[in-house]
Amino acid sequence: MMIKILRWFEVFFALIPIKHVMKLFFFSYEFANTVALPMVALFLGTGNYAPEVPTIMLERLCTSPTYGMWYPTDKLSVASNLPVRLISILENHPVKNPKRHTR
Repeated sequence: MMIKILRWFEVFFALIPIKHVMKLFFFSYEFANTVALPMVALFLGTGNYAPEVPTIMLERLCTSPTYGMWYPTDKLSVASNLPVRLISILENHPVKNPKRHTR
């Protein structure tokens, strides 16, 4: 839900640092320092400056298909454990869908 709100008001959140938004959405200190800030520091290369990065960068990192770090969202689970390429291969596999590969 937080990501949707960030997307709706992206102009506003483009100016607010991540450290303030974590408090605004009532995320714990442990979550911010264990998940959110290291993710930004690692993938954007910001290091100790991660708490000062604009929040919209965190949103883009989690949702963008071009420079994001996650696979597309899965409607049935929190995170899909199969890579996108493997999923497309399995969907077209003749054993799973025999009618698709009839000649």
